[in-house]
Amino acid sequence: MQQKAAQMIEAFQQVTAEDDIKIQHDANIQLAIKSIKERGMKRFVAQIFALDGTIISNKGQIQRIVLNPLYPIVDRIRIALQALLQTYQIAVVVGKT
Repeated sequence: MQQKAAQMIEAFQQVTAEDDIKIQHDANIQLAIKSIKERGMKRFVAQIFALDGTIISNKGQIQRIVLNPLYPIVDRIRIALQALLQTYQIAVVVGKT
């Protein structure tokens, strides 16, 4: 589990370090990135692991992550996860879990 968390931290650091992010113009994405930079990756990863949700996969490939809508900052986390996982074509949505 620590290795997965370390990989996630590394991937997000790459996303936030790149000046050339195609989605930089999106204010919500910028807010999520700012939030991660201010609060730190460890806290963000801890929040992700604390979330209720469902992971939907097909043949071992994650296709969709459904997050619990009752979590206080679920929209920020959804936006940040979506930015991270879009290159892997994994949908991140808020809905019934």
